[in-house]
Amino acid sequence: MERLLIEAIGPDDDAVLQGFRWLIEFARDHDGRRCGVFVPAIGSAENLARPLGEVGSRLARERAIRDDDLTVELLAPRSLRHAGYDGPILAVWVDDDMIDKIEETRPMAICAIPWSQTDLKAWRAAWQPGDPRTGTPAGPEGEISNPVVEAAMQSLTVRVNLSAALAHPSDKAAAVWALKLLTQAGEPFDPAEIRAWAVTHHWRPQDAKEIADIAQKFLDGRRVQAGACAWAKHIIKQWRDTAAGER
Repeated sequence: MERLLIEAIGPDDDAVLQGFRWLIEFARDHDGRRCGVFVPAIGSAENLARPLGEVGSRLARERAIRDDDLTVELLAPRSLRHAGYDGPILAVWVDDDMIDKIEETRPMAICAIPWSQTDLKAWRAAWQPGDPRTGTPAGPEGEISNPVVEAAMQSLTVRVNLSAALAHPSDKAAAVWALKLLTQAGEPFDPAEIRAWAVTHHWRPQDAKEIADIAQKFLDGRRVQAGACAWAKHIIKQWRDTAAGER
């Protein structure tokens, strides 16, 4: 999947116009029959008229417009289907939670436009999306700066069932205890890095977000229920040995 990001703050009309041009060009170049413009809520689609003119007005009013053999659809959180979307999506004014829902539909490509600088922090860190305006290529995918934490995430990824991940109590307990042991051992971690690493290593977006939320709770000094610890007694040493071997 191709992922692109047009940096913007607030109602950046030029960003939306450039994104829409990308959407149509990508769809036609890839013989697509449809493409989508995702907005946070159907009501916010009225704001598309400013950058897109009559096309934006029609899209907000009619929800779908057709030009030759290409249909441009208006999408919102309630209209997304997990079965998949067989076309590119321009996601305007979105945050990490919204982009996760779009990711789950596995579209041909995503071009995202945030509303603020922090709206797509996790998604940006995970995929390092390129900028269609400048042709900037994507950089390396999500990395964890502390190799001991990365070793722990590797162990956890092998251990849990990624198709359900933290939905199973034992898998969630393993995640909580991994982060608890890292905290007790004084190994620093960044929740955003953990989330970015997880989504690039086949975790479902919602599970990547959940483990990042758990990590944040530990950083905040909050108690997290974990049950019995099922990790080996010297697991921190193993993670440190693994990290030392990869340096």
